[in-house]
Amino acid sequence: MIDRYNRDIHKLVISLGKDFILNIDSLKFVVKELVNLGIDDIEFELNDIIDSISLCHIVNYINGECNVNHIGIVTDGFGIYNKISELKSYGLTNISVRLESLKQYKYKKLNHNININEVLDLITKCINFKLNTKIICTLINDFNTDEVFDFVNLTKYLPVEVSFSELIPDPRCVNFFNKGYINVKEVLESIEELHKLNYVNGRMDYYKLDDSKGIISRDTHNDKCGICLKCNELFLDENGYIKTCINSDVIVDTKPYINKPLMFKEVLKQSIYEKPKND
Repeated sequence: MIDRYNRDIHKLVISLGKDFILNIDSLKFVVKELVNLGIDDIEFELNDIIDSISLCHIVNYINGECNVNHIGIVTDGFGIYNKISELKSYGLTNISVRLESLKQYKYKKLNHNININEVLDLITKCINFKLNTKIICTLINDFNTDEVFDFVNLTKYLPVEVSFSELIPDPRCVNFFNKGYINVKEVLESIEELHKLNYVNGRMDYYKLDDSKGIISRDTHNDKCGICLKCNELFLDENGYIKTCINSDVIVDTKPYINKPLMFKEVLKQSIYEKPKND
């Protein structure tokens, strides 16, 4: 799907949690119609303890019935370990694990109900199952910046992508943002051993250590320019709303168009064509 700025929109990010309003059949309809429009990359952001049976079912449907060969999940690692084998057999190809620290005492400050060993075991299992494995680390000043080299060095020995991101400005947490924000680009480019790669994939910049098994990436979501020109994503939230831009309040409520493929297609085609871009 090409929008008015000549961007190829082909990725769908689905926020999936216990409050997800669409039932499984409605979700399958939305996914199928978006695939018919050109979506070929689907990622689930798991926001809560989710029904793993439904997740396996929808992954199987996306791969088997929609012929999508790039299916991922983003998770904090809780409750997924025992489902990796099944999800892989149904078509899961990618997994991204949120991990802000490699130290248990720090990790507990952000994830009170999760043992870091469970998350590390999950990462190891995903690597062993040949899933494309990403570790997402949000850098926070005076919290985990002393661990940057530890995360970078993981890529020496493991075939993983370590992806660093910055805190996102939030009017509800201004003090936390002001205290915790650190410029990730400056941090990574201060590491002499890292080489920036001439590779563009959506909103990510990439770096690599010599002779490493893995790769480093940087999420450019806070950059002043360039990110919108690279954006190739749609977003389906828990209320059944599709947003063509994560920073826009413009939505398409999918519920009135469920099982009405012609109307759904035309409304989405127009919305995607008008996908906004910040100047």
